[in-house]
Amino acid sequence: MAVFSKHTLPYSCYEVGHTWSPHCTHSAVGVGSSCFQEGLKIYTSVYLLSLILGGKIPDANGWKKLLLGIIQSSLFLGCNGFTFLSSFCVCRKILGQFGIFSAGLLPSFIANYLSILVERPSRRPALAIYVTNVASETLYRMLVARGVVKPIPHGQVVIFALTLAALFRWYRSTRDSRNFQYKILKALVGEQEIKAASSGASSTTPTQPFTGSRPNWMTMKHRRCPHKDGCLKYSFQVLVQRFLYGWGIHTCLSLVLSVPMLVRKPSRLFSLLKQGKHVRFGAFLASLATIYRAVHCILRWIRGRDDKNHSILAGLLAGTSIRFYPNSTVVLYLMWKTLETLYYEGIEAGLLPNIPAFAAILYSLSTSILFHAAVLEPHNLKPAYWRFLNRITHNRISEMNRCVLECFGTQSGKLMPDFRPKYNMDKVSDQFKTWLSFHE
Repeated sequence: MAVFSKHTLPYSCYEVGHTWSPHCTHSAVGVGSSCFQEGLKIYTSVYLLSLILGGKIPDANGWKKLLLGIIQSSLFLGCNGFTFLSSFCVCRKILGQFGIFSAGLLPSFIANYLSILVERPSRRPALAIYVTNVASETLYRMLVARGVVKPIPHGQVVIFALTLAALFRWYRSTRDSRNFQYKILKALVGEQEIKAASSGASSTTPTQPFTGSRPNWMTMKHRRCPHKDGCLKYSFQVLVQRFLYGWGIHTCLSLVLSVPMLVRKPSRLFSLLKQGKHVRFGAFLASLATIYRAVHCILRWIRGRDDKNHSILAGLLAGTSIRFYPNSTVVLYLMWKTLETLYYEGIEAGLLPNIPAFAAILYSLSTSILFHAAVLEPHNLKPAYWRFLNRITHNRISEMNRCVLECFGTQSGKLMPDFRPKYNMDKVSDQFKTWLSFHE
């Protein structure tokens, strides 16, 4: 399979892109309108859920801001749909043809940068991290499909372990206790192993000396350990707690997301509650917290002191817990969110440059990769993201003529090999009619 293609297509934007209508403006407005409509549904749910989780009832001014926020975010999504198809058509008219980059990457970057400026600045970093998460996985799939890279054995475990090592080590030094990740991990492993380490060294004499021939291992703890209970009890007391928390949280979320299905089929409740994924998520949280605590205690006993760098090894070993609940979305999101956190921390410390409009640029680049894949190789997109694109465009994204894009060597029609657009033959060129005659 070719990585790059020198082929070009002389066909019009109607013949390749908006096959449901020969009119560019009408097509772009239609896609923008559908994206805006779906945006209202999506962002209403998102903003209301955030309001519920926040536990605060807004006043009249707060409700007004909430409504304006929903409308603005929906306009952003509608603008993204409108400007993508508009840029697709404009690039074709300026260049006179379609190339492998002008069919997806170039028009999508223009559209993404213009549309992200419509969204509130405070929302841009979160959007950038989300799409970068999905784009990184898509890019990896594209490279694997081309044979450029090979799948990495246990790649999720490696990424998650390295991310936790960096994250926990940073948290032992930072003063940014308002960070959302900080709060989540503090609730998971406890405040004792998150806060800054005490300085100095000590012997490994236990705090509670024992007088009998057999020591009470459950009450023994190192002088530098910040917890009150013995090391064994401290390390393993979270095992059952975190398992029950994880199982309960995952089960409740599944129930909430499955309400429409349960209304239609209440008998599915029991099968939903006993799904193995709830147990695996509980095991994931339990093992992560237990390993992290235990490693810190062991290192304090071995080295005779508490050290911020202990969190590196503890994070690496705790990261293996992801094997209980392998989830590329969670792993990649945490990785990119950690890199974002470290980047802004580096800016504050004067170690890294502050790139103007960094979030907008990152969003534009990442979403361009996704849109490029959606046009030329949708089979390499995550199925959930492909369904999302079909939902917000009312399936218009699936109505492009990907059969004609096969010349670029990206297997564009692999996902929908039998789809054939219905054209107004009075609006297509003779050259394209010749192509159709060969592919009927």
